[in-house]
Amino acid sequence: MAKNQTDDTIIKQTDDVETTIDDKTLEWYKDIFSAYIENGDEYSLYELSKLVRMCMDKNLGPENLLDMHFSTISEFMEEKEKEVPILLKRLATYDLIYYELVKGLSDKVKEAKEALQKSEKSIRSLINSMDDLVFVIAMDGTFKNYYTTSHEWELYIQPSEFLGRHFKDVLPPDVSQSLQSAMKQIEISGETQQFSYVLEIKGRNLWYDAKISSIRDQSGAVTEVIGVVRNITDQKRAEEALRDSERLYRLLADNASDVIWTADMNNHLTYVSPSVTRLLGYSVEEAIANTMEKVFTTASYERAMKVLAEELEIENSEQKDQSRSRTVELDLYRKDGSIVTVEGHFRFLRDPNEQPTQILAMVRDITERKMAAEANKESNEKCHSLVDSIDAHVYLVDRDCRYLLVNNRYLSRLGLPRDQVLGRTYGEFYPKASTELFVGTVKEVFKTGKFIHLEHRSHLDGRQFLRTFSPVKDPKTGKIIAVTVVSKYINENGRENTF
Repeated sequence: MAKNQTDDTIIKQTDDVETTIDDKTLEWYKDIFSAYIENGDEYSLYELSKLVRMCMDKNLGPENLLDMHFSTISEFMEEKEKEVPILLKRLATYDLIYYELVKGLSDKVKEAKEALQKSEKSIRSLINSMDDLVFVIAMDGTFKNYYTTSHEWELYIQPSEFLGRHFKDVLPPDVSQSLQSAMKQIEISGETQQFSYVLEIKGRNLWYDAKISSIRDQSGAVTEVIGVVRNITDQKRAEEALRDSERLYRLLADNASDVIWTADMNNHLTYVSPSVTRLLGYSVEEAIANTMEKVFTTASYERAMKVLAEELEIENSEQKDQSRSRTVELDLYRKDGSIVTVEGHFRFLRDPNEQPTQILAMVRDITERKMAAEANKESNEKCHSLVDSIDAHVYLVDRDCRYLLVNNRYLSRLGLPRDQVLGRTYGEFYPKASTELFVGTVKEVFKTGKFIHLEHRSHLDGRQFLRTFSPVKDPKTGKIIAVTVVSKYINENGRENTF
């Protein structure tokens, strides 16, 4: 090959290097190298090196091209070492150094790719562990990609309908506005943005929470955003159910006749129901502003604090009943200075870890009940006094023939104290035959509601008695609740006698 022809060819060939190496390029290499061998043309060898470097710079040279280049030079140098011009050695050395540099760079690129692949695998594993929907959106507003691992996700529209399109064209206006504001704020501050929204899917309103963060290029400019979307419908429904429940309980508490209050663990009131005005005369605001020391009498406050200390001590036990409550009778000061007696039911309110955080109290005015109890006690005492004054054996039994009341004369007849008789049955003191007759008579009175007179011979001393069985009715319902028995001794003449 002539020198001028070779120069023209080389210039054309080196200028026309494309993005692939084919058989024609390999032929160029052979022609250029042959030109040097035939003509001793050092310029051809230079152009060959230039061609190879261009191939390597463009990452185009397949390994067989590089191997052929360097192996050919090496063989030529070994065979004709003494005849090889200095320039050839120099160029070959430069090529070898350049190759090693490029190869080293390629190794680093390979390592970087492997690291990137490993990172991508880690990120994919992370995404796979998330039950979220991930969107990639370009800063011009177009959806570039999406990813989800959950088969339960219901998409607003199918991917084919939103990928490559602007979010304003596919999302409802309110959601689009929230997303646009978030992207604008990211460009300004660079901080992750978050917002919630509702979408109607298949006739149902579903709640979502979106977190929008930025993707930046090497210059730091935001090029894309990633949106991580989570379905929070169940959470929202639970919150709404809780709010509804709280509203219901507040409604019940506000309209309860009993006074309901809550206090923190330092005994500061946090809620008082409106019924406190009827009980103590304070408004709700006044009651909450008060302290327990001011509202409780001294003795009642000490009693309440003792109960609280006992309950806190129980909290240290592993076997504690977390639903337990305590009932305490307390005296409270009214706003006018008078005292009202209440019965309070107290229990702890707990956090998710079952630790007590507040005290719940339900308080009821028991003044009338106490007055009724006192009146009943007084009435019972009068009744007992009256019964004890009767010159006969008198006792009261229920349907099962258990003693509810006995007078002193009957106790003397049995020879037992009152506490060993009350609550026990007639049959525990009398023989079987006598018991059967007595039980049958009591049943008859419960059935008919009529008085029954019956003579009875005592198994103790053989004396004859006349018993009168009388029904006792509940004044409110009219039902028979007990039977009164009055037993009198009959003398030998058949007349009643007392003793």
